[in-house]
Amino acid sequence: MRATCWNPYRLGLGTAVTSVIFLAAILVTVVHLTRSRSDVIEADGPARTPRAANPARERIMLGYYAFVATWPSLRLPRPKEPLPEAGTRTAP
Repeated sequence: MRATCWNPYRLGLGTAVTSVIFLAAILVTVVHLTRSRSDVIEADGPARTPRAANPARERIMLGYYAFVATWPSLRLPRPKEPLPEAGTRTAP
């Protein structure tokens, strides 16, 4: 059974139609920027060469990113008992 909640600020399009609309908007934007090249910055001077990478700094940043990626999963609470079925009430 699908829950229907009428809201005057919703269009009632659903997730599939909304996804198609956003996909079309992204596609139109990419095609426009590809054809017009309005987002390209032309270099006036000589090309700059990138700086040499510092391996020690890269290792530190890699460790930081690994920590940031795994920390939330370690902080999530573990359920002590199974969650109740949908639609059932539990005692307070």
